[in-house]
Amino acid sequence: MLVGGSGAELFRGLDPDQQRLWWQKASASPVGKLALNAAVEAARRSGELERRRHAERHRRLSASLVVALCALIVVALAHGVRPRLTTAGQSVRNVFRNFVPAFVGRGVVQLSAYVDAWLASYLGNGTVSSFTYAQAIYVLPISLFGMAISAAELPAMSRAVGTSAEIGAYLRGRLSDGLDRIAYFIVPSVVALFALGDLIVHLLFQSGRFQLGNTIWVWQILIGSTLGLLASTMGRLYSSTFYAMRDTKTPLRYAIVRVVL
Repeated sequence: MLVGGSGAELFRGLDPDQQRLWWQKASASPVGKLALNAAVEAARRSGELERRRHAERHRRLSASLVVALCALIVVALAHGVRPRLTTAGQSVRNVFRNFVPAFVGRGVVQLSAYVDAWLASYLGNGTVSSFTYAQAIYVLPISLFGMAISAAELPAMSRAVGTSAEIGAYLRGRLSDGLDRIAYFIVPSVVALFALGDLIVHLLFQSGRFQLGNTIWVWQILIGSTLGLLASTMGRLYSSTFYAMRDTKTPLRYAIVRVVL
């Protein structure tokens, strides 16, 4: 404090020309330039942060105004309508009754992946991360082909009308065509993961601390996963067929069996 105070008093004792000359020499020195650049960079970053905060406040305000406007429009158009939750309607009871079985049946892949990761946690170090890397590749064909074909077939299957025999024949035809399309995409995917899995893992993940040994380990997990890839993907279409028949419990039973096995 004594040195700082003495320096400040000495600087204030200089005349304005000497003070200006001192500042010029200080700013021209390497330390002065570094300090000046640091101050400019800090000011720039502070300004950018403030602009980002300002823009974020504007976005939140705009979103709130849009929500409020939509709410006002809905209230104006639904004048006299009183929303209420009731289970008196048969359709509402069907939704509540079928929601849980359909939810679990559709999410069996994710549930199975969680169980696999939980079991892998009891193995050696790095096993859980290896399973996570393998699952990121394994579920890709299911999501691309299985989900897409099943989602496209469900509305078409649900429109089936006629006698029980006619509906059954129609659903069997749609199911057969859908299974053929799934096999057309999944079988080459199985071959690619089995034969070229090491190259796929290398291109996607190998870098830094992810070395060749990790690539081989993930590839071996992929080889084991490919054994049930076709059946797992086809199971999506079978579930859609049961949903088209208003049956959500049968896919749930098979989903539970799959997770247990």
